[in-house]
Amino acid sequence: MNVTISRTEWASALQEFTRRNAGRRTGLEEDNEWFGAQAQESGLLLRGLSFDPRKNEVEIMLEDVEASIHFTRMIPGVTAIDIEHLSRGDAAIRIAHGENQTLLRLTDV
Repeated sequence: MNVTISRTEWASALQEFTRRNAGRRTGLEEDNEWFGAQAQESGLLLRGLSFDPRKNEVEIMLEDVEASIHFTRMIPGVTAIDIEHLSRGDAAIRIAHGENQTLLRLTDV
């Protein structure tokens, strides 16, 4: 089931998504009109998502502590946020921005 989050709830919804899913393995994909879907990373652990309403920007923070990898993706111009829920928990979050979208999958679902 996909749930579209209202703009007034983006910050709190991302905090809740982080609380429920921090430490889970992820796959990050950027989908744009020019290049199609492109993998950004695979297998990093979710550390957090946040929304800055002044900049209209979502920040995705991922890491692999053992390999000393820290990955942050800033997404400006956010227009929509959807969360995909399965019966056993969250499966993904989609962040639309302009004609593009960023999809963060939780790969250990």
